[in-house]
Amino acid sequence: MVLIRTPKIWQLSKNEVTAETVYYNRRHFLKGLIGLSIGANLYA
Repeated sequence: MVLIRTPKIWQLSKNEVTAETVYYNRRHFLKGLIGLSIGANLYA
């Protein structure tokens, strides 16, 4: 059985919630944190 969802008029699409630049900056920031934590663990 296939479930077809139709968005309600009050629902926002994903790209209307967060700007694309903010999304990519957050991903870049998280990658940096992961790299920093790996580096700190290797150094310790």
